[in-house]
Amino acid sequence: MKRVRIPRSRFDQWLKVLDIVEDYSRRLREELGRVTVILYGSYARGDYNLWSDIDLLVVSEKFRNVRILDRYDLIPQPPPGVEPVPLTPEEFVKNLEKNAWLKALRDKSVILIDDYNLFEQLIERKIEPLRIDTLRRIVLRLKRKYSA
Repeated sequence: MKRVRIPRSRFDQWLKVLDIVEDYSRRLREELGRVTVILYGSYARGDYNLWSDIDLLVVSEKFRNVRILDRYDLIPQPPPGVEPVPLTPEEFVKNLEKNAWLKALRDKSVILIDDYNLFEQLIERKIEPLRIDTLRRIVLRLKRKYSA
């Protein structure tokens, strides 16, 4: 059986994005205080392409009573390609009742910071998010095994 080879640059790009979202998550915590930040979508799953954005859920109580568009004024400017979705903790839990959010998070999600302990909310709904350090180890293992 022929072994699949994947360009090393693909794994390097994925690791670079993980570094970017980890740094941005720390900036979010500095600006907002307590936060939960979750990577979801194609960069969490690894099936990103040239046009993929980097999807982040940003959960903070600082967003309470703030119009959705005004919330973007409360967060630091995201790096290019990063698309934050600002939610209150209550909105996050309520959105877990919606099939679209459940599917997005169930497909694959990665916890970067979890000051609100929302990991437990996900586990209760049979969603098994990864921790960022776990995803990084997986990507490095795949890079060693499959990179050309």
